[in-house]
Amino acid sequence: MAVDVPSNPGGDDDSAGSGDGGGRGQVVTAGWYPDPAGDHELRYHNGVRWTGDVSTDGDRSVGPLDPSWAAAAPSRGSATAPSRAGTVALACGVAALTIGWIPFACALGAILAVIAIVAGVRARRDPRTSGAGDAGLVTGIAALGFVAAGTWFSVALVQAVARFEDPGAHRVEIVSCARSEEETTAVGEVENLEGEVRSYVIEVEFAPEGPESLDRTASVEVDDVEPGGTRSFTVVQGLRYRDLDCTVSEVTGPAPLGLDLDR
Repeated sequence: MAVDVPSNPGGDDDSAGSGDGGGRGQVVTAGWYPDPAGDHELRYHNGVRWTGDVSTDGDRSVGPLDPSWAAAAPSRGSATAPSRAGTVALACGVAALTIGWIPFACALGAILAVIAIVAGVRARRDPRTSGAGDAGLVTGIAALGFVAAGTWFSVALVQAVARFEDPGAHRVEIVSCARSEEETTAVGEVENLEGEVRSYVIEVEFAPEGPESLDRTASVEVDDVEPGGTRSFTVVQGLRYRDLDCTVSEVTGPAPLGLDLDR
């Protein structure tokens, strides 16, 4: 709200004009201005006169109002622009919530969450931006929980990829490669040489002997092999060559988080 307030409230136009603009009034926008009494940081002017609403470091209260200056207009240039801390806090808090749970992106989410909290605390000191500051502070704190979840996912993914790339010490061999009228069956066994339970994905290659070059592969998962234990596995492929060789072409750990990774 903006109203036309005389430069010299209570005086006539001549006296106002003698001090400011030849009788023209001063437009005052309702808002928070430096407290003319000097007792507080800010005081609210409703566009017509000063009010008892005051604020210091974001703490609002009601202060005494002196009639001698209650109707005076704020000094020109005394109004300060609202801090951008509230906007920064809210924007960073929302961004941190959005990416905080994502593996590896959670590091950036943590930075944004801290910025949101710091900016939110700062914005709460200004009554003009306290609402945005509160929102930024809340979202920043909530984002830290998302960041914790994202960190857990990141660690779990790194460990899963490591197990996929390195299944650990083991021994694997094909025991038999038998052909029937419709398919070829490879039977093998894998031994866990590690000191902990391991799971494997074993890829078997079926290659016909001779000039034929049609090689095919099939995979089988062998789960939870105890330390020092041996587990048999069977792989079936729909090939019917008279002479067919079955060999283990690759052994990995389980795909990370169930993803289908093509190495």
